[in-house]
Amino acid sequence: MMITNRKILYIEDNQKDQRILENFFESGNLPYVLTTVSSVSNARLAQKSTVFDLVLCEYLIEDLMVIDFVDDFGDIPFIILTKKGGESIAIQAFKSGAADYIIKDQENNYLSELPLAIDNVFQEREKEKEDQIYRKQLEEIVAERTHVLRESNQRLSDEVARRAQALEDLKESREDISSIFPDFQGRSIYILTRWPLDRYELSSN
Repeated sequence: MMITNRKILYIEDNQKDQRILENFFESGNLPYVLTTVSSVSNARLAQKSTVFDLVLCEYLIEDLMVIDFVDDFGDIPFIILTKKGGESIAIQAFKSGAADYIIKDQENNYLSELPLAIDNVFQEREKEKEDQIYRKQLEEIVAERTHVLRESNQRLSDEVARRAQALEDLKESREDISSIFPDFQGRSIYILTRWPLDRYELSSN
């Protein structure tokens, strides 16, 4: 399924090849907006005014190889088109970050491969975006659960500290009582208060 309404920048300094590709897009009613430029400088100008979704680029433009100005594309995916096929060029193309590499033949049969190659690049980019969204959501879930776990651990630590302090306070209370009533050390002491308040009895068990 073709993804529509995408803007494509086509960099080609051969006017004949420009017309061939433009006619192919028009006759095939391809659902893309094609902008054609014949130089690297014009490509840079075009990118200042338009946000492109894909770049189609001849491997060699004005004696410059695409790997010499690939940084101009930023994170825009690009497909290299070239009449000069070869394993070394293909390796350089993919090392430079090309999404695909298509050899232009004399009969222009490569044009039949181009729509599928373009659509594959867009679908791959959409998948990458979905993966990024999924990873972001997953990171947010992990962060939220980590925060909840930290709060739970903090409450648990506070409760442990509170109980430890209560035991320490109880220990101190018993020591205070033992110092006042040494005969009752180690025993449970009950103070029975009777009325009037100046009378009391001590008992132990």
